[in-house]
Formats: sequence, C-alpha cells, structure tokens
Amino acid sequence: EVERLEANLCQVAVNVAAHGKPASDGLRLSLFSGAREQASFLARQGSAVFERVTPGKYRLALSSPGKALGTIGLTIQEDGHD
Repeated sequence: EVERLEANLCQVAVNVAAHGKPASDGLRLSLFSGAREQASFLARQGSAVFERVTPGKYRLALSSPGKALGTIGLTIQEDGHD
C-alpha cells in the first residue's frame, strides 16, 4: 500500500503472509533505489512500513536468514498538481 503524506513524500506499507498461513515474522524487507539500500526492516506480524519515500523507481527485496525470497519493482510517480 502506498499513501501520499505530503507533496513529494509517501509511506509504503508492506504486508507479507505465506499463502494460507498466518502473517510471517522475521522476514527482512529492504527497499532499494538503484544499487543503494534506502531502508531495511524485519517484518513484525508480517508488516513493515517505509516512511518518507520520494518519487522514483524502487526494488523491494524480501529475504529470510541466508535466503533471498524475491523482489518487487515499484515506481512512485510525482503528483501532477501544483
């Protein structure tokens, strides 16, 4: 879920659960812009929130200890209003 907080800042909330299972704890969610990691959190009850994210292209990486689980591409566009 992406929610605009201010003109050029968003909050990105991520919820993770294995299919048919309760929410997962201990998974690492990392937000990358290009090769640079912007923020990284351990999921609590399957959730993590990234604050003050600016418009741009991002990659959200999901991993468990010692194992990459996958990535999601995310593009946040600027608001077209003045």
